[in-house]
Formats: sequence, structure tokens, C-alpha cells
Amino acid sequence: MKLEKKEKTYLSIEEISKIANHEFSTDRLNTVRDCFLMSCYTGYCFADISALTTANLMKVGNDTLITKNREKTLVQAKVKLIDKALFLVTKYSAHIDCIISGKLFPMKSNQKSNEYLKEIAAVCGIDKNLTWHVARFSFAKICMESGMDIKVLSEALGHSRLAQTIHYCGQFSNDKVIREMAKLESAFA
Repeated sequence: MKLEKKEKTYLSIEEISKIANHEFSTDRLNTVRDCFLMSCYTGYCFADISALTTANLMKVGNDTLITKNREKTLVQAKVKLIDKALFLVTKYSAHIDCIISGKLFPMKSNQKSNEYLKEIAAVCGIDKNLTWHVARFSFAKICMESGMDIKVLSEALGHSRLAQTIHYCGQFSNDKVIREMAKLESAFA
């Protein structure tokens, strides 16, 4: 018996932007979109974003980091909030559900959120099965293709083994291979 390797689904920066720039007609879709985008911007999974509170935010100079032990592995994950992620945190700071719960985001159940993600994909014309893991995989792939050190990425994802981080990133795009191989030009010149 041979184990079949399943291809991971990733979103490109363009697809993430398409989702981010679409204004949906309902609050439920806009909220799930924002929570999904937070996952794309931080690599945090559904359970981790659901559990985030202001206690997880840490100021370091002018930067804001999220530090949190992953719900699944209990390994600490540290991520610097990019401006788009910081905007989302600020956007929901006055949301009544967040004020009542003490959480950063007004999350629905995982099942309902995944149902709404399918709707979001259809409305945005993205022919991919959107799930929270797609956001996490996309974060990892974009970080790697942007040149982030794999050890830093592994810590951001809260992985206990580097092999797991490598598994998340999948194959590199042709553009990344060309950029990296172009570095050899000067070595052989």
C-alpha cells in the first residue's frame, strides 16, 4: 500500500488581496474574512486566533508582537504584527462581542467559519477550497518565498520540529527558484 501525497492549497498575495479588498454585503462574511486574513498575516490557526486576548500583545519599541502558546502543541509562537494585522486588531477592539469575551476577535465556530469561507471564495472568484489551514499554509509559503529564515518561520508557526515547517512550505515557485539560482551567477563569474 502506498500513501498518496496530497497537494496543499496556498493563496497567492494577489488572491489574499482580492479577499481583503472585497466588501461583503453581510457583517458575518466581513468578520470571517477579517479573521481569516489575520490568519494569513500571522500564520495562527483558527483555535489560536479564537483564543487571542490583549494579554497576548507585546510592545517592543514601535512594533507589536503576538506571543502565545499554540493551542495544539503548547509551543510558543511569536509573530510581529504587520500593519494590516494591527489594523484588524484595532478594528475589533470596540466590537461588543470582543468587549464581552475579552478576546481580540469575534469568532464564530470553526464549522460555521469554514462554511462562510466557501461563500467568500465563491464571491471573490477564487476556485480553491478555503480553510483555516489554507491561510496558515499561505503565510508559511509567502514568508519562505520572501526570504524569511526557516528557523524564524518555524518559531512564528509554533512548530516543535523544523521538518514540520518545511512540510508546510511545499515546493518553491519558479520565480523563487530563479531568484535563488541567480545568486550563483556572481559565484561563477
